[in-house]
Amino acid sequence: MAKSHGQSWTFLARIPWREISWERELRMWAGLVLFAFVTMHLVNHALGVLGVQTMEAAQEWRVSFWRSRPGTILLYGAAAVHVGLALKRIVLRRACRLPFEEGVQICLGLAIPMLVIDHAIGTRYGSAYLGTDDSYQAVLRILYPEQVAWQTALVLVAWFHGIIGIHYVIRHKPWFGRVRELGFALAFALPLLAIAGFVSAGREALTLDLPGPVYTPEQMAGLHQAADLSHQLLAGTAALVIATMLGVALLRRMRGTVPIRFVGHGEIALRPGSTLLEASRENCIPHPSLCGGRGRCSTCRVLVLSGQEALPEPNPVERKVLRRISAPANVRLACQIRPRHPLCVQILLPPITRETELNWEEEEYKWGVDRKISVLFVDIRAFTTLTKKQLPADTVLLVNRFLQEITQAAEAHGGRISMYLSDGAMAIFGLDGQRGMGSRDAIAAGRDMLRVARMLDAE
Repeated sequence: MAKSHGQSWTFLARIPWREISWERELRMWAGLVLFAFVTMHLVNHALGVLGVQTMEAAQEWRVSFWRSRPGTILLYGAAAVHVGLALKRIVLRRACRLPFEEGVQICLGLAIPMLVIDHAIGTRYGSAYLGTDDSYQAVLRILYPEQVAWQTALVLVAWFHGIIGIHYVIRHKPWFGRVRELGFALAFALPLLAIAGFVSAGREALTLDLPGPVYTPEQMAGLHQAADLSHQLLAGTAALVIATMLGVALLRRMRGTVPIRFVGHGEIALRPGSTLLEASRENCIPHPSLCGGRGRCSTCRVLVLSGQEALPEPNPVERKVLRRISAPANVRLACQIRPRHPLCVQILLPPITRETELNWEEEEYKWGVDRKISVLFVDIRAFTTLTKKQLPADTVLLVNRFLQEITQAAEAHGGRISMYLSDGAMAIFGLDGQRGMGSRDAIAAGRDMLRVARMLDAE
């Protein structure tokens, strides 16, 4: 037992606690708790295709967790942390220009409170403090069919806000290619099933003329009072956020600007406090960033050509990523550095714009994807000796024929020729992300290449 505890403490000691961005991680994990709540809610809705009674049975299990004391603390604590940190990130944002996905995520997130507040008061608050009935049978008689569009909007907005956030977190992971298609299907299937279940259960409640809830005058007054207070708090919070954003923008303008030169894009003026990535976005300079500037990938990295001595040391998050890619000292993450002195940098990875007609599966490998692959190298044995015995024209014909045959063999087994070296080539297998398939495909292609070599020998 002592040995086991010793191993546990050793494992905990190896975790680079100082290299963790606690604010980013707290926002992410709080968001995942809220996403789990939404997911369970939608699954409960989807069961409506099996009838109202099935929804009620599932609701008892769901409510027993989320309305218990630990579940309540977890849910409302996660909501407070996620909303608070998200608003802080929005208020302190220096750049108004941002990628389309990030803009959609922010807009969806800001729309959630406006859509959910009345629903939450009528169900959770009414049930807990006013003794109202929030069973599916009662709620369906209130919402269906007058508020179907409102509930559909709430489902789609809350769900896809979470989906975009999760996509930002995992899309640079090595295993993302293996789960992308399944995740894409689930991302659209679950909300559609939830809407279908809600409509089906609503029709059943309407057809069977199930009794709706009956509210006392005290309950109605309590619900209206809670709704009015919540709307006032929501409006006050929005006004405070807008006022803070205007104040931050005014203070930044009073601080002047810092000249930043991007090689190939000229010189721009950066407001102190902005990151290099925010400055490039604000000035319409194409700059790749898979994780959306969260310090999870390295695609926004830049080469610092001058002014490096004036930059602060990498923070723990940046240091962790730079160490992972073995970056030299003059390579930094644009999403993490906030220059206060003149700087000259070069963007290292080429951007991929939406306007260009590109094969995304093909293009992503040109600027770096983390994959476990198999590499097969093949060339002509004793090629130097062979060239001395052949005429130049015959040698060229032989090499061209050989390369053509091995290219076909590699591509027939899902490989990709990444490099030609006069009398040989290097092929890569396993780019589709399927575990273990790369090595098997490489061996199969190698066998075909050997058969090609014997055929060419015979000829």
